[in-house]
Amino acid sequence: MKIQIFFIALLTCIHGYANSNESFKNDSTINITDFMEGVTKCDSGFINVYEKDTKVFIQIPDSVLGRDILTTITLLKGAQNNNRKMDKRFGYAGDSMHEKLVRFEKNNDRIELVQPEIKYTESDSAVYKQYFHSLLNPVIQSFPIVESTDDSYIIDITNYYLNDSELFSLQGVKTELELGSYLQGESYSTEIVSYPSNINFRSVRSYMAADPKASSYPKMLWEVGSSWFLLPKEPMKPRLFDKRVGYFTTSIRGQIDNKYYNEIFQVANRWRLEPKPEDIEKYINGELVEPQKPIVFYVDKNMPSYLKEGVIQAVNSWQKAFEGTGFKNAIYALPEPTAEEDPEFSIDDARYSIISYKASPIPNAYGPQVVDPRSGEIIASHIAIFHSVMDLIQMWYFAMCSPTDAEARIYPVKPELMNKLIHTVVKHEVGHTLGLRHNFLGSTIYYTDSLRSNEFISKNGMGASIMDYQRFNYIAQPEDHISQDNHFPRIGVYDNFAIKWGYQYYNDELTPTAVGQSLSAWVDEEVKKGGRDFIVETTKTDPRVQSEDSSSDIIYASELGMKNLKYIIKNLESWTNDQSSDDYVLLRRRYLYVITQYQAYINHVLSFVGGYYTENSLCSHGNNVDIYHASSFDEQKRALEFLNEYYFTRPDWLMSAAFINKLDFDIDERIYGPMFMEFGKIVVSNMLFSTSVAVDSTSMHYEDLQKLMFQYLFLNYDKTDALSEYTRIQQSTFLSQLTVNVENTGTIPYNVNQLFRSQIYKIRDFALQHSNCKNQLTQNHYKGIVNFIKMWEQGNQNL
Repeated sequence: MKIQIFFIALLTCIHGYANSNESFKNDSTINITDFMEGVTKCDSGFINVYEKDTKVFIQIPDSVLGRDILTTITLLKGAQNNNRKMDKRFGYAGDSMHEKLVRFEKNNDRIELVQPEIKYTESDSAVYKQYFHSLLNPVIQSFPIVESTDDSYIIDITNYYLNDSELFSLQGVKTELELGSYLQGESYSTEIVSYPSNINFRSVRSYMAADPKASSYPKMLWEVGSSWFLLPKEPMKPRLFDKRVGYFTTSIRGQIDNKYYNEIFQVANRWRLEPKPEDIEKYINGELVEPQKPIVFYVDKNMPSYLKEGVIQAVNSWQKAFEGTGFKNAIYALPEPTAEEDPEFSIDDARYSIISYKASPIPNAYGPQVVDPRSGEIIASHIAIFHSVMDLIQMWYFAMCSPTDAEARIYPVKPELMNKLIHTVVKHEVGHTLGLRHNFLGSTIYYTDSLRSNEFISKNGMGASIMDYQRFNYIAQPEDHISQDNHFPRIGVYDNFAIKWGYQYYNDELTPTAVGQSLSAWVDEEVKKGGRDFIVETTKTDPRVQSEDSSSDIIYASELGMKNLKYIIKNLESWTNDQSSDDYVLLRRRYLYVITQYQAYINHVLSFVGGYYTENSLCSHGNNVDIYHASSFDEQKRALEFLNEYYFTRPDWLMSAAFINKLDFDIDERIYGPMFMEFGKIVVSNMLFSTSVAVDSTSMHYEDLQKLMFQYLFLNYDKTDALSEYTRIQQSTFLSQLTVNVENTGTIPYNVNQLFRSQIYKIRDFALQHSNCKNQLTQNHYKGIVNFIKMWEQGNQNL
């Protein structure tokens, strides 16, 4: 019986079978009896595969030659590694590592695997069309033809497959995984399976650790899946990037709108959502239709059962946004199928998108994309949820919401609450897999007091975008009686706007330029409605572009946040259920998260000092708008007053809590060092930023900033004989940052350099005046400042 089954399998490989997706059929009749003798394994699909005498052969039909194939690398099992660094998020089952576009081409008696040059021309009349098509594709590997038929070619890929090739192994991610030399003798193939539109190669790869002496496992084994996916003949029509809508992009070389030069242009990364042919008229008439191919995520079977509902709901919550584009049931999640439900399912298969659960100490989650580089089409995505992110988010929730939600005080939080917390995380990561970048403006559109109203939040949410890091509602006060559900951010007006921009269907007859012009005019109108603004998340000079802030008045919001932190500190010990423990681990950890939250509020307000705004969304089609404008005088004055109350003055309520003597806590390490170094850099650098923007009558000049800084850090202590350690460190940090920046003559404008020098001498004169005070520590401090400045003047290189 086994012999009979194998004979039938061989016939299947020889003749192939129909590809239901593209009507592709590999039906070559191979008149190569000698070759078929000794074949031990075979599988048929768009590429047939044969295993014979420890060798691996694949059969390339003419219909696959010249076709684009996207290859992806996915980890099936990660290596045992006790020394995994906390900043190394990759190395776990389900990690999608990288992808590469390849193509098979015939060159005389060889089949060449090439990396095709990607180029796009919008019309046949493009000036550079002929030039682009004359470019030669770099050859990755060349294979002699072993056997051939009238319309197919068999090649031996054994050596290339089992070598350290980036198309099959981890060669392309050695740095990320900290891998050393490849051990080919200890690496081997486990399975090769071919399907109508893809072929999956699975193997075990052995590597030395990059630093064997520092690793508890100098040799590491990794199970790797390489999936080769046959891309459509016609790429998806690219959507030209608009900087006012935050999408991840792919760079394409080509010619758009018949411009008389070749260029690199950006296209948005997005899924290919199209109506079924029979539904196009319904779609045009405004009727909701289901797409030809919806976006489906499969939830890891290893995900804790009590989290699966929240994860699935997080994916499904994006359906409403897609209904705004004319599609219903466009995105949803399903449990990972069993072998009986779908025998073809595998996490490395490029046809499937997954949400994987990783038993990792790294508190993280991420949502990458596998993208067709010809068009920006998202082919698949592997969202990763790390187990330890559950601890992180419940600690964040405690530090932000324990004054207003009693359930936040329980540790660990109840499964029902954890489900809501994970739901928020996954919803954000799904947004990334749809192509959306962070939008840190999203948290700043609503008035602060509005976020203290159940009625308002229930109707509008906390902000404009789930793609912000708004985290949780730290603004609400205990007396506001905010419901638990209104502590969490939701998909907002910006998200709906961005999804419509990316996924509104346009007739394929329209060029990308025509679609881009239509969408650009639409964006012009939409941004006038408010809440649709976007600025790239790296624009750190804009006070609104911050993570974990909230509301349109960030300074006022930070004051309310500080009020809540004071409430937490008063109750921290009674709310923490490990008081009988000798080491007070939970008490200490919660206190550290409170300190982190305190520092976040400080940094939110520091960004106004010398900051300036970027009006990205209004800059289009000749609108007469100032793209940049400085923070107003009143804003910066308010910011400095806040800092004086909560930062320049020692926060005794935070640093002298009654329970600190129970903790193994180093104030120098945890508070003084990080806080003051960051303080010095931000204050001085923000003063420099303020010189980059024209200062009008409503702005604060950097001279005014320096005067106020001197007042808060020095003049406020004019009558103080005994300075606290806290104040002494702040004064010294500010002085050291001034001297460092004065020496950067190549980057600091002359007038600012002179202002900094003048400030240094004011500090010297103040220190001289107070260097004979009675308190010995304060006296030594001021004498040290005078000496420091004297040595700096003399150019002492040992400073």
